[in-house]
Amino acid sequence: MPSRHYIAEKGIPALHTKVREQVQRHLKEATSIALTTDLWSSGVAPMSLLSLTAHWIDSSFTFHNVVLHASELRGSHTSMRIRNAIEEMLAKWDIDNDKVHVVMRDNAANMKKAFADMGVQSLGCFATHTPTRGPSKASRPTFRKTCTCQHNDCSRNVSVRWNSTQYMMLSLLQQKRPLSVNAADHDLPCMPSANQRALMEKAVVRHLSREESTDAGIKTMKRTLLEAVTERFDYAETEPIYSVATLVDPRYKERFFTSPDHLAKEALIREVEIMERKRKAGSEVSAEEPPRKSPRRGGVGCAAANSSFVSLYDEILEGNVVESRPVSTSAVVTQVEAYLAEQTIPRSENPLHYWRAHATQRPALADTAMKFLCAPCTSVDSERLFSAVSNVLDEKRNRLTADKVQVLVFIKKNLHYTLKKSVQ
Repeated sequence: MPSRHYIAEKGIPALHTKVREQVQRHLKEATSIALTTDLWSSGVAPMSLLSLTAHWIDSSFTFHNVVLHASELRGSHTSMRIRNAIEEMLAKWDIDNDKVHVVMRDNAANMKKAFADMGVQSLGCFATHTPTRGPSKASRPTFRKTCTCQHNDCSRNVSVRWNSTQYMMLSLLQQKRPLSVNAADHDLPCMPSANQRALMEKAVVRHLSREESTDAGIKTMKRTLLEAVTERFDYAETEPIYSVATLVDPRYKERFFTSPDHLAKEALIREVEIMERKRKAGSEVSAEEPPRKSPRRGGVGCAAANSSFVSLYDEILEGNVVESRPVSTSAVVTQVEAYLAEQTIPRSENPLHYWRAHATQRPALADTAMKFLCAPCTSVDSERLFSAVSNVLDEKRNRLTADKVQVLVFIKKNLHYTLKKSVQ
C-alpha cells in the first residue's frame, strides 16, 4: 500500500496534472465561456477563497462545466485584489477577456467594480441574490427586530435566502411563550403584537399563495412582495444577455416578454450578424467544419413537468401566442424571423438538442445560441463548490494550506473528465 508521503507528494500531484490536461484540452474547444465566481471565508481556518467555474457549449452542443480555481485571496477583499486574482486565474488557462461571455457574481460592490475595471460583462446572481431580497422586504420590520433582539432563541431571516423569512415566522410562532418570558425579563421592546402574530399565522399557513385573500394584512404583504420582485427584475427585458438568451431558447422565444415593442429581436439580429462575420472570416482560413458528435441525452433545460412553479410558464405560453411576421430581404433577418415564427418546443425537451439538429440549417443563429445558452443564471456552481471545500477543510484538517485545498477540490470536481476518457 502506498505510504502517506507518496500519496501527498507524488500521487495527488500526478493526478492533478492529468486532470488539468484533460480540462485544458476541453477548454481549447470552447468558442465562448461563461464564468461564475464567489468569495468564501472558512470558519475553522484563517483563510478566504475565491472561486472560478467555467461553462461552455462545444461544437456538438454538449454542455460542459468545470472548476478552474478555488484560490486563496489574502488581505482585504478590494475590487483591485479581486480583479488581479481573476486575471491571474484566466491567464493560467490561456483564456482571453474577449472569450468570456459573462461572469455571474453576487451583488457586492467590490465584485461589480472588479469586473467593470476588467472590461468584462458581469451580472448578479439571478436566483439566490437578486430575487430573494423580496421576501425579506415583505416581512414586517417588527418580525426581524424581534429575531435580532432574541437572536439566541429563534431563526433570523437572511436577505439572500428565499425561504429564510418563512423559517423566521415559524420560529417566532413556535417559541411564542419563551420569547415573551425572555422579553419581559429583559425589558425588550421588540415583541410582535397579537394582530401581527395572527398575520404571521395566516402568512405561514397560506404561504402567500396565488389564492385571493380578504385579509388586509395578507394583501399588504403580497403587494409589497410583488413590488419588491418587480423592482428587482424590471431591467431583465432591456438587458441583452437575458433577452437574447430567452429568444434563442426554442422553448420560450418571444412568449414571455411583457412589452410588444421590446428591443430583444434587434439585439439578437446584431449578435447573429457578428456571428455571421466570424463564420465568414473563419471559412477563409479553413473551409472544413469539425464533425458533429453523436447526440447526448440530458443536460440543460430538463425541467420537472409536475413542478407547480414551472406550471406558471404554461399559462403564460398559452396566453402569448406570437403570430407569423413578414420575412425581410436580409439573410440574417430572414434566418431570425423564420426561427421566431416556428412553434416553440415543449419545455421538457433539451434546447441543445434542437440546435444540434438545426445547426446546419441556421449556422450563425446556432452559434449565437451556443454563446448565450452556456451562461448559467446563477452563481450556484461557485457556492456549491464551497460546500465541497468545507468537507475538505474541516475542524480535523484545519491546517491544510490553501494550495492543497485547491488541488483536492479541483480533482474532486473535475475527475470525471479523466474517467470518461478511460472508459472510452
